Amino acid sequence: MVADDRVLRAMRPVDVAAVLGVQEPAAVAGLSDVFPQHLHPFPREVIADRWRAELRDPAVDCSSSRRTTKWPASPR
Repeated sequence: MVADDRVLRAMRPVDVAAVLGVQEPAAVAGLSDVFPQHLHPFPREVIADRWRAELRDPAVDCSSSRRTTKWPASPR
């Protein structure tokens, strides 16, 4: 097996959960003043379905990146 050194690659359905893991906290942080979470919680399944539909659409190109270095642990 050859190692894959690419940082950017075509997104796959298996990537949807990881993408949502980044997208959800960013959307909540950036949009919570407009969409308070107690009134409008992040629509995780709706967004996941949208990603999967876009991945099936041949007219849409979706890419994902992978981390090439370890990030330091977050202080708790």
